[in-house]
Amino acid sequence: QVPRPPGIWTVPGAFFLRRRPRPRLVYSGGMNRPTDIDRSPDPERILSWIMLAVLVWGLFHAFGAWTFNHDARRPLVVIVCVLGFLGFWSLMLAVRRRRLARGIGRPPAAKR
Repeated sequence: QVPRPPGIWTVPGAFFLRRRPRPRLVYSGGMNRPTDIDRSPDPERILSWIMLAVLVWGLFHAFGAWTFNHDARRPLVVIVCVLGFLGFWSLMLAVRRRRLARGIGRPPAAKR
């Protein structure tokens, strides 16, 4: 195998995930500062939005299950499964956060 140059991800097909530098724009004094635009989003905020989207998706399907024959057990099963999934996901994220805070499982320092 040919060694990859530094800065390229080793995951095949992940070229679109690399952070590309944003072009610096010139602003007049009355507009927002470029530092306000260059901030990257918080990963925990992104995860909370994804979890909210999964919850809305589950509620949508629960409503569809209820309209099938107006049996209250059908949407209840869907909602319980979605909440169980989100709860398990949150638990796994909390375990990972705790493990990383204790310093267990950190990747070794990169060689330069």
